[in-house]
Amino acid sequence: MDAQIHIVVEPHVRGWRVRIDGADGSHRRGLVDPLTDPGLAGFSNWHALLHALAPNASRLLTGQELRAVGARIWEGLVVASGLAAVLDGLGDRVPRRYTLEIDEESDPHLAVLPFELAFAGEGVGYHFKRAHPRAVRVLSQRPARPVRLGAGTRLLIATAASPGQAPDAPELAAHAASIAGLAQARGWDVRCLAEATPAALEAALQDPRGTDVLYVVAHGAADPNTFGRLALVGDDLTGSDLKRMLEDTAATARPCRAVLLCACSGALAQPGLRAETTGMAQALAQHAVEAAIGFRAPVGVAWALGFMERLFDHLGHDPDLEGAFARVRAVLPEHDPQWPLLAYYGRPLAPAPAGRPGVEAPSAGALPASELPAPSRWFTAREVELRRLDALLRTPGAAVIHALEGEGGVGKTELARVAADRLAGERPVIWLDRPDRDVRAALDALLAAGAGEDAAGFRDESDDALVARVRALLAGRGGLLVLDDVADGDALGPLLPGSNWNVLVTTRVAALLPDADRVEVGPLAPADARLLFCRVAWGVDDPPSGEAEALSGLLADLGGLPLALELAAESVNQGARVADYRAGLGQAFGRAWADQARLRTVLARTLDELGADERAAFEALGALPVSGADALTVALTLGWPEGRATRALDTLARHRAARYAPQTGRFGLHPLLRDEARARLRGRPGAWDAAHAGVAAALFRRVWHAWSPLRRQPALARARWAPLAEVLGTLDLQPWLDGAAGGVDLLMLLAYPGGELRDRTLTSAQRRDAHAAAVALGRKIAADAGEAVVGPALATACNNLGDVCAQLSDGPGAHAAFQEGLDIARRLVAQDPYSATALRDLSVSLSKLGDLALRTGDGAGARAAFQEGLDIRRRLVAQDPDSAHALRDLSVSLERLGDLALRTGDGAGARAAFQEGLDIRRRLVAQDPDSAAALRDLIVSLFKLGQQASGASDWSAADAWLGEATDQARALHGRAPSDPDFRQVLGVVLLSLAAVRDALGDAAGAQAALAEAAALETP
Repeated sequence: MDAQIHIVVEPHVRGWRVRIDGADGSHRRGLVDPLTDPGLAGFSNWHALLHALAPNASRLLTGQELRAVGARIWEGLVVASGLAAVLDGLGDRVPRRYTLEIDEESDPHLAVLPFELAFAGEGVGYHFKRAHPRAVRVLSQRPARPVRLGAGTRLLIATAASPGQAPDAPELAAHAASIAGLAQARGWDVRCLAEATPAALEAALQDPRGTDVLYVVAHGAADPNTFGRLALVGDDLTGSDLKRMLEDTAATARPCRAVLLCACSGALAQPGLRAETTGMAQALAQHAVEAAIGFRAPVGVAWALGFMERLFDHLGHDPDLEGAFARVRAVLPEHDPQWPLLAYYGRPLAPAPAGRPGVEAPSAGALPASELPAPSRWFTAREVELRRLDALLRTPGAAVIHALEGEGGVGKTELARVAADRLAGERPVIWLDRPDRDVRAALDALLAAGAGEDAAGFRDESDDALVARVRALLAGRGGLLVLDDVADGDALGPLLPGSNWNVLVTTRVAALLPDADRVEVGPLAPADARLLFCRVAWGVDDPPSGEAEALSGLLADLGGLPLALELAAESVNQGARVADYRAGLGQAFGRAWADQARLRTVLARTLDELGADERAAFEALGALPVSGADALTVALTLGWPEGRATRALDTLARHRAARYAPQTGRFGLHPLLRDEARARLRGRPGAWDAAHAGVAAALFRRVWHAWSPLRRQPALARARWAPLAEVLGTLDLQPWLDGAAGGVDLLMLLAYPGGELRDRTLTSAQRRDAHAAAVALGRKIAADAGEAVVGPALATACNNLGDVCAQLSDGPGAHAAFQEGLDIARRLVAQDPYSATALRDLSVSLSKLGDLALRTGDGAGARAAFQEGLDIRRRLVAQDPDSAHALRDLSVSLERLGDLALRTGDGAGARAAFQEGLDIRRRLVAQDPDSAAALRDLIVSLFKLGQQASGASDWSAADAWLGEATDQARALHGRAPSDPDFRQVLGVVLLSLAAVRDALGDAAGAQAALAEAAALETP
């Protein structure tokens, strides 16, 4: 028989409820008193101690404190509760190492904290050291397959020595060589990055071949605001930055699966130096990889390196990372004070714990029920929730506490009223409203409900005495106690009447009571929402004729929130038409406005009970796009470290003041709460401008980060852009059109990186609207602040608009947009004739107008525009001969003139222009061989020359040019076989090559090219 000890934290009890689950189905429960020890006086209860042990705690325990805590847990928890005697009674049936876990569901990041610190004193050892593979730290996130690292695993080893500290660079090199040898002996593919800088590590992780495991050896430091730091060469690497690097590996063929953080320091020689990396490992396992290993406190250098070498050696025998970690740790000496400091983070693999044991039914006894609030006559649906509550509440003591959880206005109280009303005929029911706000008053109410006694006679009694009196009165009788609208779980301990009672708590706070059976109450389904509205508004189950269509739209606006539905329906019942009510939702007066104001107050009430950080994060979400934002974007908006924003947003989500979408990683607001957030911003001088300036700056940084690798690594750019596309797609420009701060950042975003990236995901009509909005914003800023501030960005936005108009065959619209951009560029050059930026923008506008003239058959106009642009670009190259941007621009102008020459029958002129452009592009590829964009440009030049030769029936030259183009296109496609652009380039070149070889009489060569092109149709 195996045994597991589950310590379930109940914050509302000043103690821990303990359950021992045996593999044979046996159970034992007990309640442990709070931890009291002079040496650990800072912990008022077990809950406080648990949070101090969490890796993101504000106070980190020293090694000595950890050992003291372990001793006190064994004595105060296991021995004092009698559990030690039970374990001894199991004898040889149970191994001497047990599985001890602490479940902390109230923390959305830390679901299971394995307690490895049960140190029973000198010479005795750690009683709960766990060799079981399941006995590791896990997170309650998405289910995941085991991290198995067999032959072919790609390992990246990154090391960095800190000056004046061990290990030095030679020691690290020897350690890396040892790890590499162990891994290679198991068939792994190993790369070593010595003296790693943050930039070098990022470049290594972006290798398109992928990295399965990252192993970092460096000194580390705790930093809860950035999930920890690693001391790499030249600069620290924060956990936030490493998380983003690892997220970027999703764009590679093999995303990183695991991270091992060997952050070392001399724990004993330098007790003040911290090397805690479990906070970083926790964040990485939650967001970026499947598993991570770190240390929760400083460890000795030699010890840490030795453990990692043993771990890599064991992975050859057990490719399961989780199992290998547990087993290697299990064989460490019991007296070693450092082995408990290791921590493994992963995702849940094991089945849920066994259910709660049953208890005896409540004894009979006369107990008068309190006066219950009557259920609403409009209560509708909720059959699933009611069936579950009926089953729970009619099983006394099987589950002491049940919790109805959900956001404000969703109908938790109404559901509790119906459930209590159904039970009132069978068992006594006591109802207390918001009892956590005044526990003494709640105890008085319990006393009155239980015995009809006036609490005035007990005013002089202490709280503990009154609690004892109430429990003695209620014990053995049984019934249902409803605690409605609870926000503070810690306050409920004195109110719990005993095991024969069921306690039903309604709360907005997710996992407020971790040991409770939780029933989530969400918005009504569309059909149920329609039924509720009709019953309240018209007293029937269907709307009157003429109201059905308007009602469908209103129901969508109200989002299935029962309180919103009832308020709107009551207004309709009083004479308002549905269409008129819906039209009033956006106004600042009338019935709809009054109802919405009341709703916002109800929904936002939670904010008054939270801190300043949570309120600031809430308001930031109100200014950000309606699709929501991740923690990093909110942090950039507020100018905070990412860890601070993460904590505030997690708290908001837990208290149902914000919504979290795990599939996107974004936090958002209910539409009414969004209105409340924006109203709060408008109500404070300067807050609206500050928030929108922060939003613009944050989005600019996020989108620029996505755009920056576009030319060199387009797949990486698209991967970074994917989670931002919806955010930008729901961005409302109106605040900035009305003059909010940050407009310049926003225009830069929309004109440059945002424009180029959005064009890859939007339809042509959507692109036209988006670029037109950017032009309108640029005109507004130019009118207010002057054209010199936003001129280049506005000219680019005009050119973007012209491009999409041309694609939509809107010639006049395209010409107007290009001409506006050209006029702006000429004015900027006139102001500063030597500005390279202004000259380049002028050449781009000329190129755009030339392209449009060429498409409309105006050869003379095209030639004039292209030639002027070419002259400008030759001048820019002369000013800076090594500028890759200037050289590429010149090659583009030459290509345009070559296209024009072909159209006018000037084959020699076309060949000369294409050849000069080709020479430039060969030079650019030589300068930057990794640039996908430069290679693609080279392929285009080769293809153009091949087309020109084909047109002149020079089939041998065409075959040579297109043959080289094909070889280069294959190389481009080989870099990212799944990239549709690269696949299309190769396909086009192959089809042209096939035609040329057919003209040469090379039927086999033509057929081979066609077959290769056809194979590309199925990626």
